[in-house]
Amino acid sequence: MRNIEVRGLKATGIDPRFAAILAGLPDRPIECVQLRDIDLAFRGGTSEPVPAGPLELADAYPEPSMFGPTPAWGFWARHVTGLEVKHLRLSRDGGDPRPPVLLDDAQVARVEDAQYWPDEV
Repeated sequence: MRNIEVRGLKATGIDPRFAAILAGLPDRPIECVQLRDIDLAFRGGTSEPVPAGPLELADAYPEPSMFGPTPAWGFWARHVTGLEVKHLRLSRDGGDPRPPVLLDDAQVARVEDAQYWPDEV
C-alpha cells in the first residue's frame, strides 16, 4: 500500500489494549502515509506487562486483535516508509506501562505537533 492520507479523524472510547496500527511487512512496507489532525482517546489503560514484539502474521486478516495487546498504547508503526504526521493527539483515562508511540522499522519523513512523539526519531 502506498500514498495514504488520513485527515480529520476523531475517535473516543477506544479499547485500551490496541493502539492505532500501521503495519506493513518486512519485504512490503506501507509507503508514503500522511496523518493529519488525528485525535484518539482511549478508555482506561492496562497494568499488564508490556508485550514482546508481535509476530508478523503475513497471512492473517488485518485486524488489531490478531497481534494481541499492542506494544504501544496510542500509535504503533511497523515496516512503514515516508510517514508524515501533523497534529496527533493521544489521551487515555488510566495508567499504562507501554509507551504511547512506538516506531519499529519506520522511516519518518516529517513530524509536526505530535503528542508523545519519541525524541530520537
